[in-house]
Amino acid sequence: MKKIVCFILMISTTTFLNAQVFNTARTLNNTKFSTTAGLSLYDGGAMLLGKIGYGLGYDNDVAVTMGFGDVSYLGVDFEKELPWEDLDNFTMSLSSGLHHCGGFAIDVTWNCSVPLDKTLELYGGLDMDLRLTGGSGLPVLMFLGAEYAIRHRLTLLGEVDLGLNKAGNSLGVSVCYYFSGFTIK
Repeated sequence: MKKIVCFILMISTTTFLNAQVFNTARTLNNTKFSTTAGLSLYDGGAMLLGKIGYGLGYDNDVAVTMGFGDVSYLGVDFEKELPWEDLDNFTMSLSSGLHHCGGFAIDVTWNCSVPLDKTLELYGGLDMDLRLTGGSGLPVLMFLGAEYAIRHRLTLLGEVDLGLNKAGNSLGVSVCYYFSGFTIK
């Protein structure tokens, strides 16, 4: 049943072009929620972003992202944290999903993160969009960000996205609230 729900969510969620990743490689624990709200400034405009994450268990989570501003964005993604036995503090994940922002696209993101201490985690990786409608091409961007724990469940994220080919550049800041305890590994 969970596989069917995840598949339906992935198929029914397609939207985002110039959006921030605003996500470390860590996944949410089973049945845990998070919400993120922020501002993204990109080549040619600005967007207010909102993201809701839900932990599915077994190092999996799902997120819905919405953006409003000079363009609109709606997207859904499924993230899987990859196992690493030899690297205690290094986390890596893969995510895929669908979004719509001027056209539909399939997203694929490779994300790595490492905690510097109990309150600060750095993350980065590559994000690709396979445009299905509203243009052609395969925009690829590299993202670099940091998540800083302000309080027990409240964090601040800052991120820079650098377009490597036809993707635009963006800069963003957001606040994330975890509805359960938060610790950087």
